[in-house]
Amino acid sequence: MRYLTIIFCCVLVLFSFHQAQATIICVPAEQPTIQAGINVAVNGDTVLVAPGTYYEHINFNGKEILVKSEAGPENTIIDKLYDGLSIVTFAAGEDTGSVLDGFTIRNASGGSGIECRSASPLIVDNIITNNTAVYPGGGIRCEGSSPVIKHNVISNNSASAGGGLYVHNSSHPIVVNNEIVSNNVTSLGGGVYCYSYCNATITGNIIISNTCGGGGGILCDVSSNGTISFNLICDNVASGRGGGIFCYSNSSPLILNNTITHNAGYGEQAGGIVCQSSCSPTIDNNIVSATLAGYGIHCSGNSTPSISYDDVWNNASGDYYGCAAGEGCISGDPIFCDPENYNYYLHLSSPCLGAGQDGVDIGAFGVGCGVVTLTPGPDEAGAAATDVLVKFYIENIRDLADTFDVSVTDSLGWNIDPLYYEVTLDSNQLDSVSFTIAIPNVPVGTVDRIFATAVSRTDSTVRDSASLTVTCDALAEGVDVTAGSDQSGYADSMVSVAFLVENVGVVPDSYSLDISETQGWKIFPLHYDLVLDTAESQQVSFTVSIPYVPLGTTDELTLLAVSKTNPLARDSASLTVTCNVYVEAWEITSGDDISGSANSLVTAKFYIQNTGLAPDSCSLAVSDSLGWDIQPLSYQLTLDPGSQDSVFFDVFIPSTPVGTTDKITLNGISLTNPFVIDSASLLITCESYNVTITDISDVGNDQGKQVRIYWSSFPGSDPLVTDFTIFRRIDSLLFTSLSVEPKIFFPKDYPPGNWDMIGTYQAFGETLYSAVVPTLKDSTIAEGMYWSVFFIRAGTDNPTLYFDSPIDSGYSLDNLSPSPPTGLLASHEPAVTKLTWTKCGDLDFNYYTLYRDTTSEFEPSSDNRLAFTIDTTFADSTAQLGRTYYYLVSATDFSGNESDPSSQALGVRYITGDANADGEIDIADIVYLINYLFIDGSPPDPLEAGDANCDGVVNIADVIYLVNYLFLGGPPPCEP
Repeated sequence: MRYLTIIFCCVLVLFSFHQAQATIICVPAEQPTIQAGINVAVNGDTVLVAPGTYYEHINFNGKEILVKSEAGPENTIIDKLYDGLSIVTFAAGEDTGSVLDGFTIRNASGGSGIECRSASPLIVDNIITNNTAVYPGGGIRCEGSSPVIKHNVISNNSASAGGGLYVHNSSHPIVVNNEIVSNNVTSLGGGVYCYSYCNATITGNIIISNTCGGGGGILCDVSSNGTISFNLICDNVASGRGGGIFCYSNSSPLILNNTITHNAGYGEQAGGIVCQSSCSPTIDNNIVSATLAGYGIHCSGNSTPSISYDDVWNNASGDYYGCAAGEGCISGDPIFCDPENYNYYLHLSSPCLGAGQDGVDIGAFGVGCGVVTLTPGPDEAGAAATDVLVKFYIENIRDLADTFDVSVTDSLGWNIDPLYYEVTLDSNQLDSVSFTIAIPNVPVGTVDRIFATAVSRTDSTVRDSASLTVTCDALAEGVDVTAGSDQSGYADSMVSVAFLVENVGVVPDSYSLDISETQGWKIFPLHYDLVLDTAESQQVSFTVSIPYVPLGTTDELTLLAVSKTNPLARDSASLTVTCNVYVEAWEITSGDDISGSANSLVTAKFYIQNTGLAPDSCSLAVSDSLGWDIQPLSYQLTLDPGSQDSVFFDVFIPSTPVGTTDKITLNGISLTNPFVIDSASLLITCESYNVTITDISDVGNDQGKQVRIYWSSFPGSDPLVTDFTIFRRIDSLLFTSLSVEPKIFFPKDYPPGNWDMIGTYQAFGETLYSAVVPTLKDSTIAEGMYWSVFFIRAGTDNPTLYFDSPIDSGYSLDNLSPSPPTGLLASHEPAVTKLTWTKCGDLDFNYYTLYRDTTSEFEPSSDNRLAFTIDTTFADSTAQLGRTYYYLVSATDFSGNESDPSSQALGVRYITGDANADGEIDIADIVYLINYLFIDGSPPDPLEAGDANCDGVVNIADVIYLVNYLFLGGPPPCEP
């Protein structure tokens, strides 16, 4: 549906944006998408978008930036790319420093057109249409945000709530001069839905033909207040309550100077303004008329609005319900000029003229039916930083001469001179007034709307308004940058590049020149300041340092020139610098392929030449494919240009099948330039049979002096090998004890020489063999390790053709423990317990170990070990008097093998006459014996301790013996 333009005057909210040192990012000239421009912008920058349709979803990401179209919403469209996503999202705490200016935002499906979540952006001059959302908010969604939403057409949106605009979660947007038309939701808020502590400022909007379940035009819900002023709210339909404005649940906005007419719904509460559930809005200076269903103002649920200076007239169910007209209220036909064509200005005969509080007009619009006519001249255009002249025609069509005040304002805050005219006209006289508009430095395509109002001096109700546009169609300043020739050069060298900068503007100007590149190469200088007269050009040069990079690497250099007078006047050009040659170069050549026998050393040779233009050093590292031992692994060479040298590597061919080939590779890299590299390879082949001792280990569970030798044979199927002979080296026993194992013995002195042939074994085509052979001597704890040295010879039918293994060594051990000692006895002697046992008969016996414990079923351990000895007797002087001890003894041989323990012996240490075992002979012992003999006391422990006279029994005679000893000078107790 196409709506006629409605000319109206209202209070405009003006905003200015200070963008000191701001950068202008052009889309798509500098960044391919709007979101890409946002991503590189920082606070204070402008993302300037050229005309076109952009299929994307953008997010301000918390940045205080201006995102603005060059040519207005009619020519700049952001269309959906995906279903279910908002076209524009504010969700990171943006405030009024975040600006969206001059776009058509359309076709959101399953989400909202603009979503503001916990943000406060500024959104101006947009057209937001044809959005469909299953979530709240069809056109614009504000979650915890406070944007300014200005000069938008928000129409034909569908959502679950808030079809045109959904304001939620403490959002406080400023909604100015928008058309919110033909939106449809399934539940609440057809035009605007403010929900949960939101204080929106909704001013100068046309809210027409929206449909929903409740709040057809505007719904304020859950403590949402704010200001609703100078809006036209008509033809909205609510299937429930509040066709025009619905205040619900403690919401109390200021409702001032609105024209609310021809709204409808189903039921008495679907009228012009509905207040329900403890709402107390201020309702002043409003026209509420001609509801198609319901009351003009309906109040219920403890709602107590303040109502004054309103014209409430001709509503279907009545003018008031649950509330009454207040001070200054009237009820009469407002006499609109042309409501059928949405012209809701007032006729000169309207009772609303001057009837509002403080003598203002009631409703959103003043007089507009043509008593005086103000007609705009043609729209104008001019260059930035220049002046243009605009003209308006004023005609007095009254029968009386009159004087008119003609004032002018604009939408963007450009300078206008003059701001005011006084014009006197006779009846039916036509005249014109002209204003000079100073176009500032703004983007090409920026449009400012110029508003003029003519008001009669004799009757302020005689008035008319008109508007026209002024467009910036060119910049006064201009610059053209032309790139010089592409350049190339050596790695690690300097090249010079040039650009031509020309002033193509109409005035002298100064420019800021900045150069950038893509690879991180160094450039000097990075910045120029340049002043040029009109049409003057100048060449600027830069020095580029080519680093060590691969040949063919190209860096792109871009020079950007920006006018210091007008940052919108800018140009750029690019050229390339390429690394096309190295100063350094090396060539590596391999020597001949070589071969050798298994378990032998061979030498590999390589040739190195400096083929570059300068002296250089090269780091060389050798590797192979099979993991053979190579010495050394690296070299470092320094060579003059053209000179050559050789390097050698010793390679040990391991035990490997005949014919095995290892690939040896030498890699070289320049120490000056890491991109200068070369390599070469040669082959080393095992050409002879291989036999290798793989292990020499002691034979277990024997008395020693023999080992088991394991050897491998490659290839096992070689028919030439008929047998294997084991040789043992003849060593002097005086010099063969070593503290560490010698696994390789040099020199490799094979027979004939100091070797014994131990045995010969037939070959059977296997790969693994073993045999038990004697050693010269066992390793023992006492004498240390003794190593026997062996090698194996693989023989053939030809006595002069054989293959020897590398030398290896092993040792033997006595693995059998001695027999346990026998005859262990414990006997009492003065001050000690004496232990005796039978001598161990094993030839490799070394020593005995004695164990003692106070429990009979003890196991020998380091905790109860008593002593080591080589004798068969031992005196235990540490046993406590009167305590019973249990003893064991074991035997250990020279190989460290310990026997099982002997049978157990029991021993008690005591003093004859010390009946109570306290270590003293005194009257207490006499008393102890008397208690034992006559009063059933405990016996001495052992009983022999009470036999003072050593007659073999403990009786009264022992008591008498102790009395004589202690008191009559008798002999001491006898020794046992």
